[in-house]
Amino acid sequence: MRAAGTERLRGEGGGLLLANHQSFLDPIVLGLPLERSITFLARDSLFRLPGFGRYLRAMKTLPIARDAPATAVMRAALAAIERGELVGLFPEGTRTADGSLGPLKPGFVTLARRSGRPVYPVGIAGAFECLPRSRKLPIPGPGRVRVVFGAPIPPERLNAAGGAAEIVVLVSERIAAAHAAAVRWRETGEEPSDVDATAEPG
Repeated sequence: MRAAGTERLRGEGGGLLLANHQSFLDPIVLGLPLERSITFLARDSLFRLPGFGRYLRAMKTLPIARDAPATAVMRAALAAIERGELVGLFPEGTRTADGSLGPLKPGFVTLARRSGRPVYPVGIAGAFECLPRSRKLPIPGPGRVRVVFGAPIPPERLNAAGGAAEIVVLVSERIAAAHAAAVRWRETGEEPSDVDATAEPG
């Protein structure tokens, strides 16, 4: 596994990490290259899986109940960001079925707006090949994983984007750019340049 753009998260201060969701390996490949810990959000049903629930708690993961108000977890996530922590979220809402980036759900928009902190778009490539959604046992196979941490989106840029739909488009474009850079890096072996990592499509 290799990562690019980690220098963008070396400073202090909270923020929201939004990444494409390739596999159960994603929290690990996001956290390993950083010198800071990440508090993740995940659906509560995953906490009931034998062994995996313990792993999620060890990773400081906050449960999200799909059929219950998200007020409590929203407060917990905002409190973590205010303490200067990074909060990680996979806005597709579920793991990809084929390795591609799917449409983003708008649930992250309120958290991004209320936090008043930067949003960090992240692209992951190769985790799907190591541990695809279709694999019955969650045992990863060998492979090459590349992670690209894109340029942060400042809160002023989010506010200027407009409504929730416009923010979803903006963040989708940024994650797509980081994902494309990670895919190229994995396929060609050429590490992303600063231009690739900070691309602002659209």
